[in-house]
Amino acid sequence: MRAGLAEQPVDYEWSSAEAHLSGHDRRRLLDMEFFRQSRGVENWLQLLGMPVPEADYRLLRKSTHAGQALGDESFLESIRFQQQARKPMTGAVASDHPGEELTLAAG
Repeated sequence: MRAGLAEQPVDYEWSSAEAHLSGHDRRRLLDMEFFRQSRGVENWLQLLGMPVPEADYRLLRKSTHAGQALGDESFLESIRFQQQARKPMTGAVASDHPGEELTLAAG
């Protein structure tokens, strides 16, 4: 909305707001079953009606431009844990053939 691409989130062609507010995703990109089970429409209506302090926008922009997650410490810790779990494992592994080593790489 800030960029002036649309008057309302639901009016922007690539926004998920239409699906979140209607409960129907015409593009079939979203997990609408989970959305319905978690009271998604009610939550989105509440979220869109809430004012957001400018300081929160600044924090979000700063994190986005830096490529960093934004959240409380437990959320950030879960992100760090997930990143560690995704790092490839490397190392030498014994081979069935004498004198040959295999390199383990998981991705």
